[in-house]
Amino acid sequence: MAVLWDILDAVRKCLIESLDFRAVIISDDDVPASLMPAARIKFVSATSNSSAEVPIIFDIVVEVEILMGVKGEAESIADAVQSVSEILVKCEYPAGVRICSAPTVKNVARNSATIKVKFRWAERSE
Repeated sequence: MAVLWDILDAVRKCLIESLDFRAVIISDDDVPASLMPAARIKFVSATSNSSAEVPIIFDIVVEVEILMGVKGEAESIADAVQSVSEILVKCEYPAGVRICSAPTVKNVARNSATIKVKFRWAERSE
């Protein structure tokens, strides 16, 4: 499952290089207020179609949580959600990995939002 970590790292690199976040972390841990605005990337789930088919299809779901801090405004969180969604679609992922469906936004608040995205790739089983 090295591809999983390559996907998470690709998302992290795209966000840190493209947006004005102080931190982009792959973790479930709390992010200190001094690092806001930030993004937290979380692995949610993985599934595979491991029936006798070749290649084996893998799907993973990743959430990107945008954290704007206490002074977050509705306008800035909306801009951040749009920017992150666009970056997720345009980002270069490891060979063979693609976004399976459009990023979906949930849990939008004044200073945070979560974007869920599903990736798919195939591996040959030998």
